[in-house]
Formats: sequence, C-alpha cells, structure tokens
Amino acid sequence: MNALPLGCALLVLILGCSRAPDGSKSTTAQASASAAAPKETLATRLPACAACEASAKLCENFRPCDRFGDQVDSQKRRKADTCREVLECVVRTGCAAVGVEGDCYCGNISAEQCNQGKGIGACKAEIERGADSTDPAVVQSTFTATRNGGGMAFARVVCLNGSSCQQACAGLSPKQ
Repeated sequence: MNALPLGCALLVLILGCSRAPDGSKSTTAQASASAAAPKETLATRLPACAACEASAKLCENFRPCDRFGDQVDSQKRRKADTCREVLECVVRTGCAAVGVEGDCYCGNISAEQCNQGKGIGACKAEIERGADSTDPAVVQSTFTATRNGGGMAFARVVCLNGSSCQQACAGLSPKQ
C-alpha cells in the first residue's frame, strides 16, 4: 500500500487528494497545489461537522471524491475534480439542496424558471459541471447520483444533513 504525504492524508479525510496526472504518487507540493484549489473545506468552515462525520464514520460511501480515480466525464473533466468543486461551493455558500434542487442550484427561482434553464444559483456552474450537463432535467435527475462528481458531493451533503451530525453540519444549508 502506498503511503500518502501528510498533507494529502489530511485532504483524503475531508475532500480526497488526487494523484499526479501520470498516475504516480502525489508529492507534498502537488498535494498543496490540490489543496489550494478548494478554498474552503468542511474542516475549515465547519470543523464540528467534519469532526462529527469522521468520528461517527458517517457517509463513508460518499467520500472521498478521489474514489473516482482517473475517470472523466464526457467533457474529459476528472470526476474527482468536479466532486471537489461542488463540495467546495456548497461549503463556501451554504448551498445545500432545498426544494427544486436548491431552488435551481441554490438560488431562489421557481421550478418553471429552472426547467427553462434560467437558474442563477450560487453553485449553478459547479453543479452543472458536476452533473456533466447544463440540461436542467438531467441535472435534477442526477442530483445525488453517485456515478458523477456532483452527485457524489451532494449525496454526501444529503447524508450529513440527515444524520446524527445534522446539527453540527447545519451550515451546509442556507438559513431559513
């Protein structure tokens, strides 16, 4: 079994840590570069949520994002990267699924407007990349589908919001 650099090992717990594009082990510098991309993680914004998730061994089926390995979507984006992008946006904005898939990706528009492709939510771009589609019907039907990066991220958020960590993870959802 390959040992992970310390910085990478910490990222695995929260968001996952990627390997170099050639498949070789990540270096600490590469892990730091990967860490620089997500601006906020559960550990930095919601440390009680991250601690609860880890101690209760919750939502393990939905983490880390790197479980996708080198799988890519139809646009050749790494699914692990789109998973991390969606999770980072949710953590940064408090954009968790509420109503018609987060009132169209965590804004506040009607279902009709969303179905017409008029979503303007805070995480719209990240969620569409994570779903590998800009078609609202596809995005909504795959919102927690673990076969794509965005679905894996939202499955984890839904799991946390419905678990014994719900109170600690309340910051993942917008204030009501």
